[in-house]
Amino acid sequence: MFQNLQQRYGLSFLFITHDFAVVARIAHRVAVMRFGRIVELGPTASVLQAPRHPYTRRLLAAVPELGMRVPAGEDDDGVARRPRVGARGSGPASKPVYEVGPGHFVAVE
Repeated sequence: MFQNLQQRYGLSFLFITHDFAVVARIAHRVAVMRFGRIVELGPTASVLQAPRHPYTRRLLAAVPELGMRVPAGEDDDGVARRPRVGARGSGPASKPVYEVGPGHFVAVE
């Protein structure tokens, strides 16, 4: 139904779910949230096939169909860093955000 509405009317949706199979099928972009903050954002294929934030990796590892595994020997945060793109908000609660691929952003905790 969502795909039909997207194609027919050119609509965009904010779709909130824990079902990664649905995300993989209907979403063009995905944002992964932890404790109310976005920790990873990017094109669906990029985030699901090459998750960079440890929380995203743990979520995907818990899905039997996707079965993502964190490569052995990586740092705890597992984020390969490019130059800093910016920080969300201001003050001590701000977290740096890095672009790890085209349109694929990861917050560092």
